Amino acid sequence: MRRRELMVGTFGMLFLATVEAAGQQAWEEITGPEGRYRCRLPGDVHRIRAAGHGVTMITYVTVLPGRFAFEFVDVGFDSPHQVLQGAALATALEQMQGGMQKSFPGSTLVDQRPIMTGALAGREFVLSTDGGSRFVRTRLYLTSSAAYTATVQGPAAERQNPVVAQFIDSIQFG
Repeated sequence: MRRRELMVGTFGMLFLATVEAAGQQAWEEITGPEGRYRCRLPGDVHRIRAAGHGVTMITYVTVLPGRFAFEFVDVGFDSPHQVLQGAALATALEQMQGGMQKSFPGSTLVDQRPIMTGALAGREFVLSTDGGSRFVRTRLYLTSSAAYTATVQGPAAERQNPVVAQFIDSIQFG
C-alpha cells in the first residue's frame, strides 16, 4: 500500500489529505446522510468529515495511483438558505466555479456548461492544468441545504477514459 498526498478542497479552500492508495479495486457505493445523494467511487474510498462555522463538510476521496484522483464533497448547511433558481442559481454556480478555479493557479478553462442531474440543476467545467499535461473535471450543485462538488483529476491524455464518466454518471440525488 502506498501513501499519497492529495490536495482536496472546495470553494477555494484547499486541504492537504494523506491517503493510502492500493491498486485499482472494485467500485464502492457511497450514500449520503438521509439518502440525499449516491455515487460510486473506484478503489479504496477515504472519508474526511469536518464541521464548524455553520457547515458540515464530508469529503470522499480515492486515488488510483499514477492515474486519477476522485473527490465528492458534501457541504451541508446547518441553517437552510434561500432556494435559488434561474439567473440567481446560475450566478451562484459561476461564483462557486470561480472559487474552485482559484485552487488551480495557472489553469485554463477548457469547457463549461449548465447540467441537470435528475431534477437538480448544476454546472460542469473542465480545466487544463500543469501546462496542459493534466485535467480537472468538476460538477457543482447548490441546494437550500447543501453544496456538492464532484471532481476528477488526471493526465490530460486520459480525460476521455471511461472510468471518469463512470464516476460522473453515477451521481444521483434524492
